[in-house]
Amino acid sequence: MRGRRVATAWILGALVCGGVVHISRPPAPGLDPDAMSYVGAGESLARTGRLRIPDADWWEPDSTSALAQFPAGFPAAIAFGMGAGLEPVQSARVVEALAALGTVVALVLLLQSTAGPPAGVIAVLLLVATPAIFNNYIRVLSEPLFLLCLVLTLAAMVLRPQRPFLAGLGAAAAELVRYVGNSVGIAVLLWALGRSGPWRTRVERVLEAALPIGVAHVWWRVRLFTVGAESPPITHWQRGYGGTLREGGRTLVAWLAPSIGSGAVTTLLALVVLAGSVLLLRRSLRRMPRDGRATARRRLFNAIGLLALCYAAVLALSRGFVGGGIPFDERLLSPLFLLATVAAAACLRIRWSAWSGPMRALVATICVAWAAGGMMLNLDQLAGLQEDGWGYSGRKWQPSAEQQWLQTEGRHYQLFSNNPMLVYFLTGRPSRELPDTADAGSLRDFRGTLEEENGAMIGFDEDYRRMDPAAFLAAVLPLHPLARFDHMTVWTPGDAKHPPTRTQP
Repeated sequence: MRGRRVATAWILGALVCGGVVHISRPPAPGLDPDAMSYVGAGESLARTGRLRIPDADWWEPDSTSALAQFPAGFPAAIAFGMGAGLEPVQSARVVEALAALGTVVALVLLLQSTAGPPAGVIAVLLLVATPAIFNNYIRVLSEPLFLLCLVLTLAAMVLRPQRPFLAGLGAAAAELVRYVGNSVGIAVLLWALGRSGPWRTRVERVLEAALPIGVAHVWWRVRLFTVGAESPPITHWQRGYGGTLREGGRTLVAWLAPSIGSGAVTTLLALVVLAGSVLLLRRSLRRMPRDGRATARRRLFNAIGLLALCYAAVLALSRGFVGGGIPFDERLLSPLFLLATVAAAACLRIRWSAWSGPMRALVATICVAWAAGGMMLNLDQLAGLQEDGWGYSGRKWQPSAEQQWLQTEGRHYQLFSNNPMLVYFLTGRPSRELPDTADAGSLRDFRGTLEEENGAMIGFDEDYRRMDPAAFLAAVLPLHPLARFDHMTVWTPGDAKHPPTRTQP
């Protein structure tokens, strides 16, 4: 019987892994500004042994800078794949597929051991149909690897409570993948302290769990200090929190009532689903069968609740004191959706035998309708991705006349642009950013840098952050246009070596 359950877990994991490989086929995976840090740092680590991203300020002598915005976990995994001969983006794609495999296997085995065999299958089917989860695997993001670390930590807390070191190891890995992974470490330490037993035993458990977490945390902080980089600082209270909360509310409604539309009806349906889920959870906890799995089930729900609470708290505090631009979108809320789905699958399995035939039919119908709505959104997203690409992997840029110029004529210049991420994904080269100030001295120094380094200023019609428009800089410096395209213009400080051109893609 145990062998059959393990085989089921691996079969489901292999199917999902193959599905991720399929949905991320070219022109996927989608590429955005964050992807440049992950892929660029991974490539740098594989080729030079250093964690550096292909982007720097215009005044820096080096066109790369130390990785600091994100931890090293995902880039290190990409570098490992490159060591096996993969290209950087393809390595990221394989890492995400393998992360999906591990996540599914761990979840199925966890739920088989606590709620019963069908619970794992239910959880996987619901997660596959969740747009917030699905969208993590069609782009180059650290979320798939983080979700694996989260699930492994959850499994260690539930199935190996006598080995807090294992839970601490999972939490340490989560922190090295995403900064919000600190929340997993906090949850593990609270879990180790809160378990029953003499205080001396509790302290020993905390110390055992804290060992890998502390090593990972200290290593990363020392590394940041050594390279002169800084992690995101804690600052004053960031304004606009109300808008972020409203965004979170819309994200929650879209998750609870997928593919319904928008408006009051959708919100009402979402509230009905939420109320039903809360009622299901309450009854599952109060009327849990007294069988051999009861203790493990309680540990499962307690661990899910603690992880979700700590994650939400750290995310909320980060939005309030670290970055006002942190959104409460489906990407950042997807770990909460995963934990909620695991709890829901366990509840469905626990309560199933207590329901009458009509009640079972009603619950099954609701679950199927919810999954169908989510899959409709997923398939629509996948169709658009395969037709036009997403972000910097889109048809607009790859292939394009802009890419061709950068890979040919552009090789003769040091590049300065309003979107170094786009330069990297079109050419594989690092570049430096444009000034973000109109100060006369800074602009004079910038022009001098262009002259000294045979630089070309690239102005895309898409920038990644607020800075002086390239056309403005070209007018006030002044600079001469070298080439014009539909979505990009090139300027140089001297007389244009070639007459201005406009090339159609």
